[in-house]
Parts: sequence; structure tokens; C-alpha cells
Amino acid sequence: MIKKLLYFSFALFSINISAQNRVLHLSNSQPTATSKAISNVPLTRNCASSEYLEKQLAKHPELKQKRLDALKQIADKVALMDVNKSKSNVVHTIPVVVHVVYNNANENISDAQILSQIAVLNKDFRKLNTDFNNTINNAFGNVGSDAQIEFCMAQRD
Repeated sequence: MIKKLLYFSFALFSINISAQNRVLHLSNSQPTATSKAISNVPLTRNCASSEYLEKQLAKHPELKQKRLDALKQIADKVALMDVNKSKSNVVHTIPVVVHVVYNNANENISDAQILSQIAVLNKDFRKLNTDFNNTINNAFGNVGSDAQIEFCMAQRD
């Protein structure tokens, strides 16, 4: 049931997601057949999913209510997940294996550096880092939370 709900919500929201801008960088060298062909392409192109959704809603007004119903179902599931999460204080530990690839001994890093970075990662995932309020993207406001995930070095590879 949850897989179906997640699949449906992904499909629904994929229609609304705005793609990142795509910028074509044209060469300053002599024009080639390829550069002439793409010279008429706009330098910036935005995702057309919102326009497509609006056209579909105009063609099929019943989709608006279906979409609202789906969004309500998702909101209800998220609220239920939040309630269940607040009841659970279990911290999940994920063992990790770190492979350091280097050409010579000067490029290698120490075990202490690896462990230090894992400690930083754990602080970030647990929202225990001192600079949390300075690092979160303003677009998300103050919605960061403790992911209740920690990482540790795996005991076997």
C-alpha cells in the first residue's frame, strides 16, 4: 500500500516539478553546422510540466478534484508518519565502508580524518551541528529535523 502511495505521489508530483534551467554554452570559434543548427535554440529553457498540467486540467476538469484528493491522502499519510515518528526515538545505525583511492602515499588520508568526517556527518544527520541555522536553505525555512540516523565504520568489508 505504501509503495503504491509513494509511486502515485511521485508520478503526481513529477508533473509539477520544475526542471532546472538548461544553458547552452556556444563556442566562440568558427561557426560549424552543429553550432548553426543550435544557434536558434533558446539559451535558457524551463520545464513545461506546469503548462502541461494546466492544459490537462482545462481539458479534463475532473482531474482537479482527483488531484486534490490525492494531495489530501498524501498529507494524511505524512501526518500519520509524523505522529508515529514522534512515538519512536530509535536511532538507526548504518555501517559504512570507506575506500580511499590514491596514487602515492602523499595523497592518502588517515583513519582519523575518515572518522572525523563521519562524526561531522553524524552531527549533520542528527541536527547536532552548531551551524545548523546558518546552513539550511532559506527556501525550506526551519523545517530541518533529526533524521535519527547515524553512521559508523563497518566491522567487515
